[in-house]
Amino acid sequence: MVWPEERGSYKFVQVDLDGFPYIRFGGSVNEGDRSYHATILRKFLIEHNIEYELMESRNGSKVPAPTGQRYAVHGMGLAIVDFNNKTAFFSGDSIDYGMYPNKDHLKIISEKESEWQIRF
Repeated sequence: MVWPEERGSYKFVQVDLDGFPYIRFGGSVNEGDRSYHATILRKFLIEHNIEYELMESRNGSKVPAPTGQRYAVHGMGLAIVDFNNKTAFFSGDSIDYGMYPNKDHLKIISEKESEWQIRF
């Protein structure tokens, strides 16, 4: 998994791809990045050459569907990440998708990333 290297707040998407858990972060909210969860998911899917269908979000925009043939989104929100101290706190939600951080998915990530302190 790729963690943000600068301390800050980051929107994130929790997703399983081909049965493997991932967390994909957007840019730093502190630095003015206004990436939406849909943008983060779209970039992740494109990077992995995954086709996806569009759906209408809660605000009426067209966004990638949260499930597809090879992937499933489990949660979204905002994380405060401190790379130097290897800590991350997950909270918040996604207005477009109506999703929150998924604790079970985060527990799986914390087992794989044992050097990190992951809280939610």
